[in-house]
Amino acid sequence: MPQLDVTSYPAQLVWLFVVFLAFFCVVRGAIVPRIAKTLKDREDSLSAVLTEARSLQQEAQQKERGAEEALQATKQEVHQALSQELAHLQEQLSAKEEELRKRYADKRKESFHVMESAEEEALVRAQLSVKELGQAAFERLAEGARRGKRAASSESQEDPC
Repeated sequence: MPQLDVTSYPAQLVWLFVVFLAFFCVVRGAIVPRIAKTLKDREDSLSAVLTEARSLQQEAQQKERGAEEALQATKQEVHQALSQELAHLQEQLSAKEEELRKRYADKRKESFHVMESAEEEALVRAQLSVKELGQAAFERLAEGARRGKRAASSESQEDPC
């Protein structure tokens, strides 16, 4: 086997060194700069993206704070508007209640007047009925007394005893 021949070692080492040196020069001259450029571009790109992401994050945080402030302001406005509307509705309710109380009081007075006049009318009718009944009873009694006198006088005329 020629690879194991000790006399060929120096030549093999020279060729190994020449091939290694050539390969090293090609790698160092062509491949490493391309890889370095790619890594540098990637780093620059990542740096730019990270910078943009940070600025967008800060902008988003500012917008979020602005939105929170706007939301709080809107909540306060809505609360204030609701409070005003509630106060207005309570005033309207109070006015309606007062109006209904007055109408109720008027209707109640009117009802009492109607009841009093109906009571007076019923009392007058009752008095007239009592008067008529009294007169009718008196007339019956008077007629009964007349009949009794006629009967007594007709008995006394028939009975000469």
